[in-house]
Amino acid sequence: MEKIGIFAGVGDIVSLAIDGIKKAGKQPVIFSFYDLNFPQIKFYKILIGDFEGFFNIINKENISKMIFIGKIHPEEMFKKDIVPAGAQFLKSLSTLTPEDVMLKLVDIFEKNNIKILPLSRFLKHNIAEEKIYSIEKPEPKQWVDIDFAWKMAKFIAQKKIGQAVSIKNGMVVAVEGIEGTDEMIKRTGRYCQDFTVAKVMRTGQSTKFDLPTIGPKTIDVFLEYKGKVLVFEAGKTIIVDEEKIKDIASKHNIIILGYKGKKDKYVD
Repeated sequence: MEKIGIFAGVGDIVSLAIDGIKKAGKQPVIFSFYDLNFPQIKFYKILIGDFEGFFNIINKENISKMIFIGKIHPEEMFKKDIVPAGAQFLKSLSTLTPEDVMLKLVDIFEKNNIKILPLSRFLKHNIAEEKIYSIEKPEPKQWVDIDFAWKMAKFIAQKKIGQAVSIKNGMVVAVEGIEGTDEMIKRTGRYCQDFTVAKVMRTGQSTKFDLPTIGPKTIDVFLEYKGKVLVFEAGKTIIVDEEKIKDIASKHNIIILGYKGKKDKYVD
């Protein structure tokens, strides 16, 4: 049975990848900086920057194909316990944006005969559709904020600042930075309620890694901090547990929308 390596961060999306690989008749093998626990799945914890140790395991396991999946906290790159090879790798980069780091890693992997597969290869049934996932639909005033949030999210994504922004009555309340979407939502909730959040794919971001992800955890945070409209990019976002998300939305009267920037599809 062919083995597929999973270079894993954290989050429920890792379980989706494991299931997708199994359904494809392949054997998953997990590598991570974090202590992950997936029973009956071979797991290797690796140190940041330990390329030699990593490639030794890859060769031993006879792995030639991998995917990158899950969130790796950007602040990991600022830790002092990175092995020397990792520190040298980071110094070689002009910036430490996630795109630049991941693109360089992909280049190193492929030069070592490891093919990086797109996430859609095993998660095609989890890609967000262009539709309303909730029972409640946006009202005209909410569409104004949705349109503005979308444009602002695309702008900050283009500038490699973050992937998400929160809006209230035409005002930018918070912009996602290194902390991630959930923490941005928490910051927003300290200032207002019934706000709109838009999350998009970064401009030029490779589909081989780090697609935006929406799951029950983010929805729970959104509810706790009293958000109202959650918009994410259709065709470029991974949905974790769609049925649970729909159920939460219907029970709590929030609006969840897969979007591509044009409201014509949704407005009668």
